[in-house]
This record gives sequence, structure tokens and C-alpha cells, in this order.
Amino acid sequence: MNWIRHLLIPLIATFFWGTAFVPQEIASRSIDAISINMVVSWMAFAFLLPCCIVTDLVVRGKQKKEGTLRQLTPSERSARKRYTIKAGICCGIPLTAGAVLQQQGIALSGAGKSGFITALYVVFVPLFAMLLGKKAPKRVLLAVALAVTGLYFLFIRPGTDMHVTTGDWLLLACAAVYAIQILTINHFGQNLDGLKLSCIQSLVVAVLCTAGSLLFTDFRWSMVWGNKAAFLSLLYIALLSRGVAYTMQFVAQKGANPMLISLVMSLESVFAVLTSAVVLGQFLTGREYLGCAFVFAAVLLSQIPLRSLLQSVRNKTLLK
Repeated sequence: MNWIRHLLIPLIATFFWGTAFVPQEIASRSIDAISINMVVSWMAFAFLLPCCIVTDLVVRGKQKKEGTLRQLTPSERSARKRYTIKAGICCGIPLTAGAVLQQQGIALSGAGKSGFITALYVVFVPLFAMLLGKKAPKRVLLAVALAVTGLYFLFIRPGTDMHVTTGDWLLLACAAVYAIQILTINHFGQNLDGLKLSCIQSLVVAVLCTAGSLLFTDFRWSMVWGNKAAFLSLLYIALLSRGVAYTMQFVAQKGANPMLISLVMSLESVFAVLTSAVVLGQFLTGREYLGCAFVFAAVLLSQIPLRSLLQSVRNKTLLK
């Protein structure tokens, strides 16, 4: 297992997603959810496109200098381009749907249950993977149970109304769609450039949300340029949460078990809670700290090869 790619990189990406909670809240005070996604996606695309061009030039120059550059035939180049675009579209569509469903669900259900329900993608990923014929290690199933317990302590307080509302169903659908996105990236992103995929994905979200904004909102660009706090918040979300973090997700999932990646990504809820406590002064209760501990334990458990560890301990015991 590549610990840097499969643990450290998704952990950093998850940190960016979690810390984006505060700027998202600031931006939402003056801009609707669809328009927020439209603006940050266009910003992310504008950031990623030159990065793709520069990176491609640097890599090609290095390969040419080392004599390892392989010239593709026109048909190979065309086929690769079509497949990359197809992969970006397939990954961008569920990301768009998930973001919209989440925002609408929060508007109807409020913040009390939304974080917990949305983060249930950590359950859907192994369930969907198993439906596709992939086996889940026992430690992953145990880690999922720990993560769900932790998310429950984080977001569900005693006395919370637990009946299922329309907003709850939307959030549950959001969790399922995010799980589909993770599995889609796992399917398409193994042999493709993560930076290019992230760029195309951002363009897809931007185009779809632009259509939605034109049809359903009264968004005006003056809402962005005329509001310094909103602009800086959207810039943070675009560059780090969308641009950098989603590129890291594509890189992290190459050769990785999507179930393990989803568990690391469940730390987004923990980072969001901690950031809101530090920046917004929304301090944690003992119950919430316990929830953070459960989620951290789940992530650690998902990364520890228990069978190898137990075998190592057993061998050392026999040697004594």
C-alpha cells in the first residue's frame, strides 16, 4: 500500500473539504446554493486549465530530455482524449447532483441531521461496491460501523426529532450520489491524468450549475464582486476545496480500495466541526469530541492490516 497516496493525500484533501465549511456558510448568506456551485466551479476550472497546460509541457519536456517520450498515433491520441472527456463527464454529473441535493436538503432539514445523513456515503460505498461484486475486508465493515457511530455522536443530539422528512430523503439521496461519484472515480481514474480529470469535472459542474442558475435563480455577478467576504470565501472553496482537493482525490484513488478512501474522507465532518469551533466559536461538547474520536478510530482501523499484524505478533510469540 502507498501510504502517501492512499492515506496522506486524501487526508489533506479531506482537510480542505472540511475547512471549506466556514467560507461556504459565509457565501451562503448572500448567494444561493446553485449559484455558489456555479461560481466556484468556473473559478476552479480557470485555475486548473493553465495548471494542466503547464504540467503537460513540463512532463513532455522532461520525457523528451530523458528519451522516454512516446509519440501517440493520431488515432491513439483521439481515443485517449475521448475517454478522458467521457470520464470527466461521468464524474462531474454525480458531483453536481450531490452538491445540489445536499444544499436543498440542508435548507429543508436544517443543520441538526444533515451532516450525519450526508456522511452516510461511508456506508453506501461498500454496499454499492459489494453489489458490483467487490469484497469488503472485515476490518472495513467494522470501521464503517465505528464511523457511523462517530457521525451519530457528532450530529445527532439527545431529543432530536428522528422522523424522516423530505429534506432527509434528499440528503440520503445526496449520500448515495456521493458514493456513486467515489466509485465512478475508482472506475475511470486508474489510468488517466488526475489533474485533467479534475479540470473537466469542474467544467461539467460549472456548465450544469450555470444552466440551473439561469433557470431557477436571480443571481447577479455583483453579488460576488461587490461582497469582499463572499468573494474571498468563494475563492477559497474554488482553489482548495474544488481545485486542489478534487485533484488529490483522483490521484489518491489510483490503485486504492474505494471503501478505504471513503472512510478517510469521512473525516471531512470532523474537520468541519473543528473549524467551526475555532473560527466561528461554535465549541464542541463532550459528546461531539467522542464522535470525533470514533471517526478517527475508524480511519485508523481501515488502514491497519490486522491479519498481517496478528500474524507478526503470533510469530514473535512462537519464537519466544
